[in-house]
Amino acid sequence: MKKRFAILIICIFSVKMHADSPLTSIFFAGAYSDVSIINDILLKRAKEEVYQFELTETHLKFFDNKSISLDQKIALINALGWGTSNNIIVMKKHLAKKYSLELFVVDSILQEPLYENQEFYAPAQSISYDDLTLLAYVQVMHDYFQPMLGMQCAYRAALTNQESEATTYILAFILAQYYLDMDWCSIYPVFASARDAGSYTKDQLRKDGIAAIFEYADLYMHICDEGYNEEMPEEQNPTSSNEIYSEVYWLQNPVYVKSTHQLISDKKNKVDLQLLNTRSDNQPMYNSWILYDEESNGTVIHFQIKNEGNIPSIETNLEMEIDNSDEYEGAKLMYIQKSIPAIPPNETIELKLVLPDYWIYDPNADFKIILDYDNNIIESDEKNNIVSFHEFG
Repeated sequence: MKKRFAILIICIFSVKMHADSPLTSIFFAGAYSDVSIINDILLKRAKEEVYQFELTETHLKFFDNKSISLDQKIALINALGWGTSNNIIVMKKHLAKKYSLELFVVDSILQEPLYENQEFYAPAQSISYDDLTLLAYVQVMHDYFQPMLGMQCAYRAALTNQESEATTYILAFILAQYYLDMDWCSIYPVFASARDAGSYTKDQLRKDGIAAIFEYADLYMHICDEGYNEEMPEEQNPTSSNEIYSEVYWLQNPVYVKSTHQLISDKKNKVDLQLLNTRSDNQPMYNSWILYDEESNGTVIHFQIKNEGNIPSIETNLEMEIDNSDEYEGAKLMYIQKSIPAIPPNETIELKLVLPDYWIYDPNADFKIILDYDNNIIESDEKNNIVSFHEFG
């Protein structure tokens, strides 16, 4: 079983998804119409043509009922529907209360993993594997554009709870969503690996539910034979057009859901975000945190960001402005944004950004990094949020 599970390997960076995707197209909750809490939603979907429902206290009690198998619980999430909602906020607050955790602890595990088997922030390790699976699924149904935000939870749960079929399938959903814009050939094998991983001893999905999953997955069964895994169409390649690197693009496609209230530092409670990446003669930037990536034929950038304050920050973003006017005449500034998760006080996180098919040292690297770009946090020191770099290639 572990050998087959290895196919479901971790993948690190996130990409934009389309609405016709594994997370948004596969509806397997119909196989659980005999479960009253799910059937209530199914009836409303059919009668009222409503396809997105709020997560309620009744649903949370259903999740916490240990006598109910996990496959029924993920079927409930599937029935609730996809799209931006308050469901992830409700789920995070519920788990924080259930495990006596600060909310930022839950936020700390809803970020893109940087490497395989990445350790959780220690307090978050008390969350059960079933709850990690549910949290991951609620997260990615809430924001299917960034499936990797649920990856740490799903991967940890599935790797350590391989006897659970429901847990493995949630990992498969996330990986298939990721592969949609990266490698269509891998979509069917991901689902087939979950189906064929071995003899599950608990949380088995119902046959009709698996049939619904493979009604979608089978569309990709022979896709490599048909030549669809050749070079990605230009309109899907994020670096084929300057449009994705414009300020307008990021206004229309924000990388995170901005809080309705700013986090404001005062004399006692302070947040101060700082970029720790520095240049020294002994360790030039391009040998330390800006690297050429052969797989994407582009640039990989590792950011180290520290909260020097005494209270947790809230989710915000960073913007990287690249001046490539040396590359060709008339070039415009390129803008790339990345979400910054909540950071505990005096803690440092690492973020990874991939620019496929673009080498930043061509010929020179000339760029600026702005933390908390849209001023979501009023910090104790706003002057250290902008850092400019120039280095010859």
